[in-house]
Amino acid sequence: MAIFDKISKTITSTSKDVAKKTKDLTETAKLNSLINSEQKKIEEIHLQIGKIYYNEYKDTALQNLLPFCNEVDDSYEKIEAYEAQIIEIKGIIPCPNCGEELSNESSFCSKCGTNVKGYIEEQKSKTLNTPKCPNCQTEISEEMDFCTECGSSLKENIQCSQIEDEQQDTQDKATCPNCQTEVSEDMDFCTECGTKLK
Repeated sequence: MAIFDKISKTITSTSKDVAKKTKDLTETAKLNSLINSEQKKIEEIHLQIGKIYYNEYKDTALQNLLPFCNEVDDSYEKIEAYEAQIIEIKGIIPCPNCGEELSNESSFCSKCGTNVKGYIEEQKSKTLNTPKCPNCQTEISEEMDFCTECGSSLKENIQCSQIEDEQQDTQDKATCPNCQTEVSEDMDFCTECGTKLK
């Protein structure tokens, strides 16, 4: 009988320990969940603070935050360039003023009258002016030392390509001999003053 009493006490003690451990685990899990919830709330608030700071002070940011603001600016520029590529692929553009979908051949918005031809040209120039790795043609930023896609060194390549671009721009710019308006090689007459160019 003493053996059964001992076994009974052991089982009862073990059951109490298991129940306490289960209760402790449940409470711990509940508290961890509450902690995670508060941490998520803090992260969301930090995100909102960052957005507000960027929108208000990006041009006069503190020195230690300036690189982050510049990265955000670069990302916005890339988004605009990607949107321009989508426009080109689809052949349909949203009006930058009212959002109306228009053919990319449109000169003006049929709904609000905005000059969309200028907007299209601006978007195309952003796409063309995005620096690319000379080795693999991946888009890069001027702050990068190496290409993230192929690993090529970029610093000397970026500087060389910028000099080449500037020289090419200077060579490509022809002007009308009469009014000095910029003209292209395929033009026979100046569109500003009508002077014969060829």
